[in-house]
Amino acid sequence: MRTFPAIIALLMPATAIFGAGLEVSKAMPTKQKPPFSIWVTHSMDTVFKDTPAPAHPSREISLLAAGGEYESAQLVIAPRKDIEAVTASATALSGRKGRIPAGRVQCRFVGYQWVEENSKASPPEEVTRKAPAWFPDPLLEERCVSAKQGGNQPVLVTVSVPRSATAGVYRGKVRIEADGARVEVPLTLEVLPFSLPKKPSLYVTNWFSPGAIANAYKVKLYSEEFWILLRAFARDMAEHRQNVVMVPPDLVDVYIEADGSLTFDFPRFDRWVSIFEKAGAAERLEIMHLGGRTTNEWECPTFTIPKRPALVRATGERKDIEIEQFLPGLVKHLKEKGWLEKSIIHVADEPIAVNVESWKAASRRVHAAAPELCRIDAIHVPGLPGDLEVWVPQLNFFDESYESLRQAQQKGLCELWFYTAWVPQGKYPNRLMDFPLIKPRLLHWINFLYGATGYLHWGLNWWDLKQGTFSPGDEWIIYPGKRGPRGSLRWEAMRDGLEDYEYFKLLAQRRGEKHAMALGRKIMRTITDYDRDPKRLLEVRRQMAREIVAARP
Repeated sequence: MRTFPAIIALLMPATAIFGAGLEVSKAMPTKQKPPFSIWVTHSMDTVFKDTPAPAHPSREISLLAAGGEYESAQLVIAPRKDIEAVTASATALSGRKGRIPAGRVQCRFVGYQWVEENSKASPPEEVTRKAPAWFPDPLLEERCVSAKQGGNQPVLVTVSVPRSATAGVYRGKVRIEADGARVEVPLTLEVLPFSLPKKPSLYVTNWFSPGAIANAYKVKLYSEEFWILLRAFARDMAEHRQNVVMVPPDLVDVYIEADGSLTFDFPRFDRWVSIFEKAGAAERLEIMHLGGRTTNEWECPTFTIPKRPALVRATGERKDIEIEQFLPGLVKHLKEKGWLEKSIIHVADEPIAVNVESWKAASRRVHAAAPELCRIDAIHVPGLPGDLEVWVPQLNFFDESYESLRQAQQKGLCELWFYTAWVPQGKYPNRLMDFPLIKPRLLHWINFLYGATGYLHWGLNWWDLKQGTFSPGDEWIIYPGKRGPRGSLRWEAMRDGLEDYEYFKLLAQRRGEKHAMALGRKIMRTITDYDRDPKRLLEVRRQMAREIVAARP
């Protein structure tokens, strides 16, 4: 297992990764020649240490965004010599009818993560570089880093547009300072006359490990220090448009009273849900798996739902109870709190052909004990009408069986999502670290173009696993920061894709779904046949924005 200090050690070299670029002395506010040059690129550019500057690089940052949206670009610093300290900061953005505070403009240095082996099932043409190598991914918290000649140091510049911002053009500057010299890069933001919905239109869940949070920050699980950290993680999930939260059933304490009756205690369960509700990340409660494969082997033919632990109130002795005894108490509490309608529950993960009949038997047990709870599971089988309400096939199975899945959805037999993990790979979009950044963004174009109303991934923060256990970037997409999570380029790309999804929905409302679909098909013809040029995607996104504005009510 990799410990938190070991993870931090992996990230440390990122503060010494720098490169070559464009002369920008004309933008200097000081007479002293800067010890670096600068070039600007879009947010989906994978900038390695040795990536050369474009032949005709941009000299300024130009963004277009709606209210409530986050929009980014990368500014790449290229030192001419070793620099002990370089900083990046931004001014406020001013427009004719308003001002966006400097605090709304983040300047985050991009770090590099060592990748020992490329994604296991992808051919060389589908990854950005052959491993072993350093790949740009983590976003650093440091406002000041050292810089060595001979390697790029990107800065991700992100504007969080207030919903209250008046439409129009806003201008400011990003300042890069080192050795007494300063370069000011113009930043222009056009705020569109519409806002993204406060509540995301797409259901999104990333499973996370509370134990990994506790271990990373050296706090006791469910201590006051842990709950403070959990609030920071909940805020970050909500800011990245995650609105479905996993809820471990182990948060419920069960006691056996003297007369043999059961008492259910929910303080931890309620506190957990309350934290995510207040953050805006709990549109649905995803109660986690009750069962699993009997032997934990993939080809195991049977699933088992273990008994739940309960304590004898008088003695503290443990006596296990059946799931049929546990679920009615859980459902009763969900009703009392008004949470039942938004709750979904996992039976057991990823049934396959060899064990699907056993999975069905387990699912029917759960349904008999809690008929009012919707069931959700990741599946590797075509469909499970009557035995599952929310179908979440892996993306390749979603693709292969799409027509039958879509028909079941349209007949009201299921709610249809899809998921990715370390697979599928190859031409399929996924959020692995050695994939181009257009791939995680396109995941949510699939959601719109194929009518999938949710997306699931298991790996938000499993830092206790070795990076690359499955494929690089599968185990986590955020990093432990000083007082909460730090993001990554992939985490930002996924949020951009979720914001694109909202653009599609708005355009469909105003111009019709057929028109919005046709625009999306300019980039994504099928799930594995899509335009790989991020600039083309950004052109289509700008076209969507203009058409939304032109067709506004």
